[in-house]
Amino acid sequence: MAEQEFRSTLTAHDTLAVLALGANFMDALKYGNLDVELQDLCVLYGDTLYKVSDKSLDMLRDRFTGAPVTDYSLASMSFSTPGNNDLSYRYVMSGTVGSGPAFKLMFNPVKVGENWYLTLKDGSMSSLDKSPNAQVHPHSPAPKPVVLHSK
Repeated sequence: MAEQEFRSTLTAHDTLAVLALGANFMDALKYGNLDVELQDLCVLYGDTLYKVSDKSLDMLRDRFTGAPVTDYSLASMSFSTPGNNDLSYRYVMSGTVGSGPAFKLMFNPVKVGENWYLTLKDGSMSSLDKSPNAQVHPHSPAPKPVVLHSK
């Protein structure tokens, strides 16, 4: 129910906004201008969206600069609720993305009001990539609206 309600509110603008956020981040990984994209990255905790801490930014910078991306492609995108969505990319660190082995990077785009924010998906979050019994039940009630953390 919650998924159907949320999906019915989305427009082509939402899809394009999410794709642009993902492509900007992946381009930053590929071309080396990562700091700007990392500063825009958020963390979802419960129903509140926070900026990534300085300590986490340093860890992410080390993680992503230690393994440069040479090519990437969109693997999948799906919408479920304002705080739980899937945006995944396949990427390689040498050569181009083809049918061979590649890494996967999964984002969780989050919608607050009319704006989209990019978060990284973690293993505890529901995803359509997981087995059906690990996904949110289609008749689950709608979660609380996501809010931005304000100081």
